[in-house]
Amino acid sequence: MVLLLGMKFENGHQYKEAVWEWAIWNGHNLKIIRSSRYQLEMRCMKNCPWKLYVSMFPDVCTFCIKTLVSEHLCPRVLENRMVTGNWIEKQYRNKFRRCPNFSPKELAGDLLETFCVRVSRAMLYRSESLALEMLMGSIIEHYGFLRSYKAEMMRVDREGRFDFMLEEGGTFKAFYIGFSSLKKGFMKGCRKIIRFDGCSLKTFLGGALLTAVAKDGNNQMFPICWVVVESENEFLCTWFLEILFEELGIIDGCLGLTNAIMKLTPHAEHRNCVRHVYCNWKKEFKGQTLKNLFWSAARSTYEASYNAAIEKLLEEDEAAHKDFLKRGPNKLCKFYMSEYPKSDMIDNNVCECFNGYIVKTRGSISLESLSKLGVL
Repeated sequence: MVLLLGMKFENGHQYKEAVWEWAIWNGHNLKIIRSSRYQLEMRCMKNCPWKLYVSMFPDVCTFCIKTLVSEHLCPRVLENRMVTGNWIEKQYRNKFRRCPNFSPKELAGDLLETFCVRVSRAMLYRSESLALEMLMGSIIEHYGFLRSYKAEMMRVDREGRFDFMLEEGGTFKAFYIGFSSLKKGFMKGCRKIIRFDGCSLKTFLGGALLTAVAKDGNNQMFPICWVVVESENEFLCTWFLEILFEELGIIDGCLGLTNAIMKLTPHAEHRNCVRHVYCNWKKEFKGQTLKNLFWSAARSTYEASYNAAIEKLLEEDEAAHKDFLKRGPNKLCKFYMSEYPKSDMIDNNVCECFNGYIVKTRGSISLESLSKLGVL
């Protein structure tokens, strides 16, 4: 890209685009001295002799470079203020069309290699968001297609369960998605233990994704169903579990999730994730010794081993011992667990793995995110 004295342009947009392209390709920071519909004057940010003046001919709608001092004494810059999110989106729109999973990290490397510019992480994510919105539509538009998506899911999977929760006026609250193949797979081939967890959706509207995950005969994660909710609270968690337990034929059929499970299935065996409990417990009771005693008690598989660990914890710190018992060892320790599910897991790592597996999907816009979850 070269700027020459006397170069003409059809309109203001064309000459501004040409100047911006030249500044970025050559690595110069420019500042605007005068700018209007009819003229543009720019100088170098480093106070070197470079100068540009473009104005419109009075009789025709044509712009021309009337003043150009092309001498530059300043070196090339990596952090170029001429680079904007809109410019990056325009340059890489076709790249995102071919490869929607093109990550901000890859984008940063390509910008540095191709244009020799370094931009902030916020601008990288903004550029990605602008490109994907241009190609796929905004998240607001996607929420408008949710009813059509539900109708298509019901047509494809007639035995599945797809339910909305809406406020008066049609405001979105939650969307339950349960494929019949996943339900049948859990009933026929999985261990009879269900793990629940929630994770946030990485869009500007927020929201959360609640999931129910089991383990199959090979100890691999097996998602049963999921629901997109406005927020993770007891009311929406109860609604989610009522549908799930109804689908699974259970007769009894975060804090909100815990209370909902206790309310709907009071006679089922409940387990808390020991890792999450310990993260809260260690805020007050620190140290490697207390940590070892905590996990020793949690992993005890028979009464004598559990009692020995508890006694050592009492000798080490009476307050820690009292707090441990207060948290309900019958929901934490292997010693208290039933043999019926054929699983002695005391953590919720399978849900955390699932949340990590879909971390990129959680950042997608609504309809695309649900579509990706359906084909995982």
